[in-house]
Amino acid sequence: MRVIGLMSGTSMDAIDAAVVEIDDAIFDLAPDEQPSPRDDSLRVRLRTFVEEPYPNSTREALERMVNASPSRRLPTPLTLRVKRRAFR
Repeated sequence: MRVIGLMSGTSMDAIDAAVVEIDDAIFDLAPDEQPSPRDDSLRVRLRTFVEEPYPNSTREALERMVNASPSRRLPTPLTLRVKRRAFR
């Protein structure tokens, strides 16, 4: 199974995307039988990784949301437009 993971760290400077391939066999196991991430039987392979820096306006909007008082944090809409990149 291929999975895309997205994250933006506390520096709020970019969004990171990783495509990994996970062995499907683990999904046939009961939850208590699934291997730990530290177990060698868990096969996860990184296929590609990309970091896309935020435009200054997006970073500033993120900083305003984080620094806002709790009553004003949500529901602030934020649209992020990133360049399309092909994952190979």
